[in-house]
Amino acid sequence: MDRWRENLRLKPEQEGKARPILQQAADELSNLRSLDLRETDGILSRAQDRLKPILAEDQRERFQELREEYKRQQAEMPNAPVQHSSIAP
Repeated sequence: MDRWRENLRLKPEQEGKARPILQQAADELSNLRSLDLRETDGILSRAQDRLKPILAEDQRERFQELREEYKRQQAEMPNAPVQHSSIAP
């Protein structure tokens, strides 16, 4: 909230009114990010299922490793969509 207050130069009376609005927006964006991660995992899961008959065993294992690595990287990027959203300061 401090970043918003500083960037928007909120006055104390504005901050009290703006805080719940900004908190709700942050919560919604966080939920959206979680949903995006689940959808991404579903896409990769379906691709993996379709690739299974095409790939050799070592390639299937590598695909699984890459999928897990991608999930870890995405999970390590907290608030990434919030930082790039149109309402972020």
